Amino acid sequence: MRPVKLRIHNKGITYKPEKGAPRNIAYADVECVLLSEDGASLSLQVAGEVLSIAVKPGDARQQKAIEALVTGVTAASGGGQSKV
Repeated sequence: MRPVKLRIHNKGITYKPEKGAPRNIAYADVECVLLSEDGASLSLQVAGEVLSIAVKPGDARQQKAIEALVTGVTAASGGGQSKV
């Protein structure tokens, strides 16, 4: 089985699950972003479904990707009240 992957791009994200086809998700479709208390798991709620991925809290590259995700979701929500 391949690991779950998340790719951040300017219009949204691509979620690649362990099984099945990759899913392209627009920032506007992300209802909620949650980071676990220990920072080791990132979850997204999309259309009532929760998608999760393991992350490394000390990895600077992953932290930048998480920041880009939060920025994209916030901007897609109109930049007002954060959905994050």
